[in-house]
Amino acid sequence: MLNSFIILLISYLLASTSSQKASRPNELNISMTGLNSTTPSPQPQTTADSNVCNPTNTTVNGKAACKGHLIFDSRFDQFRSQNDTYWTIQRRFAGAPDYEFVVYDGSSKTLSIKDGHLIITPTLLEDIYGDGYVTNSDGLDLGKSCTGVPASIDCQQQPLGWFILPPVVSSQLTTKGKFSFKYGRIEVKAKLPKGDWLYPELYLNSESEIYGPNYESGQIRIAFSAGNNMFNRRLEGGAILGGKTAARNYATKIWDGKSPWADEFHIYTALWEPEQITLSADGTVYANIYPPEGGFSSLASYLQIDHAKRWKNNFSPFDEEMYILLGVGAGGHNFEDRPDGTKPWKNNEVVSQKKFYKAKSSWYPTWGPNSKLDIEYVRVWAL
Repeated sequence: MLNSFIILLISYLLASTSSQKASRPNELNISMTGLNSTTPSPQPQTTADSNVCNPTNTTVNGKAACKGHLIFDSRFDQFRSQNDTYWTIQRRFAGAPDYEFVVYDGSSKTLSIKDGHLIITPTLLEDIYGDGYVTNSDGLDLGKSCTGVPASIDCQQQPLGWFILPPVVSSQLTTKGKFSFKYGRIEVKAKLPKGDWLYPELYLNSESEIYGPNYESGQIRIAFSAGNNMFNRRLEGGAILGGKTAARNYATKIWDGKSPWADEFHIYTALWEPEQITLSADGTVYANIYPPEGGFSSLASYLQIDHAKRWKNNFSPFDEEMYILLGVGAGGHNFEDRPDGTKPWKNNEVVSQKKFYKAKSSWYPTWGPNSKLDIEYVRVWAL
């Protein structure tokens, strides 16, 4: 009888301990913080035992991940331009949703690896193909190497009348089809580009686009800062809900720094949880983004985004796996129209790219040795 009582007592104590552990709140939940908060950013569990797999909300390529584990680590010292484990170099003409004035390529003039860093340096298309090529040429065909839709304007374009070739050549890399995740903490250490109308592309985009193409399935911006002198003290980040101005701005937060963000390296972080997105730079949280009552889909009428009606959950469209995109863009719809005339094009004009090109004498002299995106590493941890 005594032995039976001891066995029952031990079983009860073990069940009680297990219940207490299961009821603990998520250790990575953080309190709401205001703009320019000095709250330290939650640190990743870098010491998680690789032999222990505790459950988490994070998934990787459709499979469950392990709590606190480092699930992605790219330092670029092992980068291969062909068949890289993580990255695919984009070769295509830019288009929706940002309509940047760029053709993306993997040329050594725009993409390089130095001391284990990824360097993306935008340049003029005519510096590669010759003077007058933008407006007066037989066009540019990216051929079989094009990563866009074959035989479309993704892959081949020809100047005709008001329609010209993109004046800028840049580079862009993605993990699409190789690495995607849902919920986690992504950290990018980078030095951002300087130069008028340049900007870094440090994004998370939908892997499946289950809710629709482009911003219909949302985008998370890890960090964004335009290279113009008038803008580059401003750091932006957050969630993009659609292509229109209001849908771009609703869930985007701004932090005005003491010095230009492009002057030195910074660590940019996005903590993506099932109910909110928290942004930080160099360990300081500056924004917390969460849906309104009724979810982001309740904003369909307010933001004039009909596609929001397809978002199925409170946190949709940010409830599906996303891939990482790195690049440098120029011009396009990432800049709002300015009544003071300092911006040489208007976003909805068919001649916007041509106006940008004609204003080259005003913006190109601002480009120089610092007009590049320099990335030391990209890391992702499971929640």
